[in-house]
Order: sequence, then C-alpha cells, then structure tokens
Amino acid sequence: MSKEVLACDVDEVIFPLLDHFLEDFNATNGTDITTGHFKTYDFDGPLGLSVSETVEKIYDFLRADHSHIELLEGVEDATGRLSSNYELEIVTARHPDFEVSTWRYLQEKLPNRFRGIKLIGYAAIMEKPVTKAAVCLELGAVALIDDSVGHLNECVDVGVEGVLFGDYAWNQSEKLQPEITRCFNWPSVAEHFNV
Repeated sequence: MSKEVLACDVDEVIFPLLDHFLEDFNATNGTDITTGHFKTYDFDGPLGLSVSETVEKIYDFLRADHSHIELLEGVEDATGRLSSNYELEIVTARHPDFEVSTWRYLQEKLPNRFRGIKLIGYAAIMEKPVTKAAVCLELGAVALIDDSVGHLNECVDVGVEGVLFGDYAWNQSEKLQPEITRCFNWPSVAEHFNV
C-alpha cells in the first residue's frame, strides 16, 4: 500500500527566510525593517521598493549560501516522524531557478525526508502562473502545510486539506475555512497528523 502525500512549503515553514533576509537587507541598505512591518507576505511595501526591485533583492539573497541558517525549531523531529507514514513533497513559491540550491539545502539539513520538490515561482512575475493547489492535485497530496491563508484557501477549494503553519502577522484570519487547521509549530503539525 502506498503512503498518502503531504505537501509542505519551505519559507517560514521549514526555513526562516524573512528574519535572515531582513538581517541582510538592513545591513546592506542601512535600514531597520523588522518582521513587525509585514502585515502581508508582500515584501515590496515594507521595503519601499517596486515589485521588480523587491524580487531582485530576494533573488540576490537566495543566490547566497544558506547552509549556516538553522531550520525552524522542531522540523527535524516532526518531518522524520511524518516521513515514516507519509510521502513528503516540497511545494514552494520560490522561483524554479532555485530548485537545485533549495533541494541541496533541504537534503543537507533534512536528508531523505522529501520525495521531491516543485517550485512554482511568484505568480505576479511568472509567464504561466501555477497555483500550489494545482500542484497538490497533480501530486495527489491530501494536505498542504503552508503559512499562507491564500494558498490554503485555494487548496481546500479543490479538496486538499490545509494546515496553516505558524502565528505570523501575515497569516491572521478572523475565520478559517473548516478544512484549514492552524498549527503554531512543528510538534503541533506532528500531533495533527497523529505521528
């Protein structure tokens, strides 16, 4: 019998992108922008840049070596337990150009946890945008673990369960769809999936 598939985002779910990006951005630009400035996960507003300038800054950051950056707390144990019962697939909005470096980081930090990786890119700049919901359907995923309410709403609309990860300013919602469960950390994700 084959295992069910769980899809999982990378940034702010496994990898603490925003904290480290802002540390680098502030040092380079003499600014003092904090995660508190982010009410959505659109970086251009808080950074005071155009979308294209923002994308280039993020891409510059993603091109650097991140092997020194630690995973979010609890992810090693939880993904180890989840991978015993589920096939884990990465589904991220990083640009497809970063597939090799993202996969290398994940294999270094979490070896043999993930079956594969799909990078859909930032929809606003992609020639042919693809949703995480469409990728989850293609993979046969039963759920997506993500920090974006928007991505999860699209998933539950097509029958894929949503697990809203974290307690971030950008993922607050007065009312979540019944098929979306908030898990504040990795131990609660493992508990949600009974592992």
